Amino acid sequence: MARPQEAAAAAATTSETAMMTTVTKTTVPAPAPATVYRDNWFDKLAIGYLSRNLQEASGSCL
Repeated sequence: MARPQEAAAAAATTSETAMMTTVTKTTVPAPAPATVYRDNWFDKLAIGYLSRNLQEASGSCL
């Protein structure tokens, strides 16, 4: 048979544990759609020119 002070302590820990276990739902946001770039001929020409000059200036020409 349990003593009255032990029974009260056991009941208190049970209710504290029950209060501490809560379920939380987390929602993950949907990923943003991928950005698609469509370069025209002028954009490709400018990109090539800038890339070539940057490689020459940095000394990393192949």
